[in-house]
Amino acid sequence: MKATASFHSNRFDEAIKLAREVPTDAIDWPRAFMLLLDSYGYLGDFGPIEDELRTHPQILVPEYFLPYVCQVTIANSPAPKTAFMRLRAKEMLRSRRVIGLARCPVRR
Repeated sequence: MKATASFHSNRFDEAIKLAREVPTDAIDWPRAFMLLLDSYGYLGDFGPIEDELRTHPQILVPEYFLPYVCQVTIANSPAPKTAFMRLRAKEMLRSRRVIGLARCPVRR
């Protein structure tokens, strides 16, 4: 996936653009969606992340992923303390559907 190459080259705006081009019915759309959120995190702004989560509430993400993206976003924010306080005021993590190992439909 081209978006992954852009992401690993720290070209986050390009990664976002390319991830958006993946059709929502494609098999790799969930990974493209996670890459999109991760790229926004490295740009340090919660606004687009919140928008994407509201726009695509049906997407399940691993339970560790949103806390990770929040940490990345705070670390890359121009005002980390403000970003942290904004996150605390939001329901972004508590209201999100996640899939964990206990809920994973694949059994070993």
